[in-house]
Amino acid sequence: MIVIAIEGGLVQSVSSDDPAEVGKTVTIIDYDAEGADPDEVERVPQGRGRTADATISSHEVGRLYGAVAKFLRAERKAEGDRKRPALRLVTKPLTAEQVRRMAVNGELTVAVLLDLDELGVGRDCLNDAVSERITDSTDALEDISYVPVGVKGGSVIVKVCASVANWLERETKDAPTEGGPA
Repeated sequence: MIVIAIEGGLVQSVSSDDPAEVGKTVTIIDYDAEGADPDEVERVPQGRGRTADATISSHEVGRLYGAVAKFLRAERKAEGDRKRPALRLVTKPLTAEQVRRMAVNGELTVAVLLDLDELGVGRDCLNDAVSERITDSTDALEDISYVPVGVKGGSVIVKVCASVANWLERETKDAPTEGGPA
C-alpha cells in the first residue's frame, strides 16, 4: 500500500508498507496551480492536444509505520475496499444527465471554485477580519489581495499579500522611545 499524507492541500509525505516501494520516487501532479509561483507551473498534456496548468513535485517513498498500515487496512476492510471516485471540479453548470451519471445513491460530491466575493462576506468585513487576525488591528493592512492555497479541516488557508507601510509608520510614531515616557 502507498499512502500520500496531505495537510492544508500540500503533500507532507509519501510512504509504503511494501519494502520494495521504499526509496522509490513518486511524482505528484497538482492541478490546483492557482497562486503557485509562475516558475513552478507546467503545461501538462491532457490528450487530444489539450493541456492543463499544474505543479509537479517528486517525493521519495518512506517506510509506513506498522500501526498506520494496520489502521488503514482495517478502514479499507470496513469500507468493503470500495474505490472512491476522483473529486471532479465543476467549472460550469452540469446537466441533469451529468448529475445523474455522477451521483452515487442519490448523492453528488464535487468541488467548485468560488471567488472570495461569492462567499457572501463583504470585502471590507473580510479585510478587517484578516487584518485583525494578523496584527490585532483592523486598519493595519491596505491594498489586500487573497489567494486560497489549501484547506485544513473546514477552514480555507489563504495567502494574504498587503501593504503595511502606513501601519508600521503609525506604530513607530506611537511606540515609546528608549529612555522616554513609557
